[in-house]
Amino acid sequence: MKVDRDILRKVSALKLATPRVADGPLQGDRRSPRRGRGVEFADYRAYTPGDDLRLVDWNIYGRLELLLVRLFHEDLNMTVQVLLDASGSMDFGEPRKADHGAQVAACIALIALLNQDNVIVRCLGGHGPRIIARGQNSSAFGEVIHLLEQVEPAGVSQLWREINASRGSKAADRTFLISDMLQEPEELEKTLRALKAASKAPVLLHVLSELELSPALDDAQHLVDSETGEEILIGGGRSAREAYEEAFEQWLELLKGRCRRMGIHYLPVFTDQDVSEVLSRMMRKAGVTRSASGVA
Repeated sequence: MKVDRDILRKVSALKLATPRVADGPLQGDRRSPRRGRGVEFADYRAYTPGDDLRLVDWNIYGRLELLLVRLFHEDLNMTVQVLLDASGSMDFGEPRKADHGAQVAACIALIALLNQDNVIVRCLGGHGPRIIARGQNSSAFGEVIHLLEQVEPAGVSQLWREINASRGSKAADRTFLISDMLQEPEELEKTLRALKAASKAPVLLHVLSELELSPALDDAQHLVDSETGEEILIGGGRSAREAYEEAFEQWLELLKGRCRRMGIHYLPVFTDQDVSEVLSRMMRKAGVTRSASGVA
């Protein structure tokens, strides 16, 4: 897949918004549910043997003869998982859905790595020597690019099965699934459930090609499923276009509705959109990204 380096500079000033609180494995600048050695005071609790005496509030002990330990908010980094669908259906359009999706994945990974978040990038399906890259800072970005540029979309991928297999011992703070979601209804439902279980704040970035939105259906033609190889014959003309548009709209509304009810953030990503615009405007408006400086 292809990644345009020029676009990466345009998104480097962004930061992923923290969903509620962060619970990553390392120190960072995001609020955590844990109490630890942070800077901001959180609460008191009674002293128990073994507590660090430096945390005892001796002023309170002097006034009230109570041994209380100071607790502080612990700021951690965030675990960000980026899942890119590399099944055969992504090998479609101009630009290809796979290339556009890889560009989005690279930008999200870069934003997270620049802010010291714990990042995991996976390709679900496809042909290539590697399926995963990970890191906690910008030095890992070369590994991410290498992964994305080595994998090519191919074959049938059971996204839900791969998402479930990739889940760690606890849900990621944010998980982005970048996919065209072209699956059978029962497979689609399983994929959404797997995405929901994989993250505290799941996001579906739905990749859509202009050729899918407005296909050329003037003439009768054979269509071939890019993953299964199944062929169907469709008649051309106005009736075929209207039937396709109606079916496509129903499918899209069903997908959006399921995401809404399951608490999955749904965002369409059109292949004719500039990726930096997707992240800096649409995703900022949706509260998924923000300025790294904190300015809205």
